[in-house]
Amino acid sequence: MVDLSCHGFWQSAAAATDGQITPLRLELTRASQNRELLESHFGCRVRFKAGRNALIFRTSDLDRPFVTQNEELLRPSVPSWKPNSRARLRR
Repeated sequence: MVDLSCHGFWQSAAAATDGQITPLRLELTRASQNRELLESHFGCRVRFKAGRNALIFRTSDLDRPFVTQNEELLRPSVPSWKPNSRARLRR
């Protein structure tokens, strides 16, 4: 179930950024299982017996604009959100 959740989150992030985001690593609490398959699928290394289940991205990925970003929808749902610039929204 964790693999499926990580996959769904990654695919949502990739779709929102026009495919520009790839994970840095996948951390799983379980014992090693299907390493080659997971590394091939996610395109990153997988760490088993980790302290948490997590899909790790680069901090630079936080700066990528969402291609589906809609400022009018963000304002009421995230009151503290402020766009960095109008030009960034148009990318």
